[in-house]
Amino acid sequence: MKILAFAIPLTLAASACTPDPYEGQYDMTYDVLLSPAGGGATDARAGLTSVDVHAGQSDEYLVDLGGRFCRLEAVSTRSDQLGHPPYLDIRPQECWYESADGFYAMQLSGSAVRDGDDRLDIVLAGSFVDPVKGSPGSLTLELTESW
Repeated sequence: MKILAFAIPLTLAASACTPDPYEGQYDMTYDVLLSPAGGGATDARAGLTSVDVHAGQSDEYLVDLGGRFCRLEAVSTRSDQLGHPPYLDIRPQECWYESADGFYAMQLSGSAVRDGDDRLDIVLAGSFVDPVKGSPGSLTLELTESW
């Protein structure tokens, strides 16, 4: 009984010290590719942002993409490939992007993973509405942790 009384607090203390693989604040670069529907030139934009990832209950996360972007919900998901770490699954949801020409309403989905250099990479794709023309298009948003 004495061993069990010692083992349970030790197990709880060890699990509390295990760092979360995603929670934290990250300085990141971003690339946005905006492609208008029906053709036309793709608009490429880039910049810096501070991303905050907050672990919630169970496997849920809140991913704040920084001041020019929205917050997204994510779920930690086990990889189907042996030896690959879990990733954050970002299911389709509404988002926005603020630029000099206005607010872009977006619908995004994607994932976040740690790359081979242990940097956080977030890749999102979806659709947007041009704030000036009101026309739809497709977009890709990639965020990579800065060195």
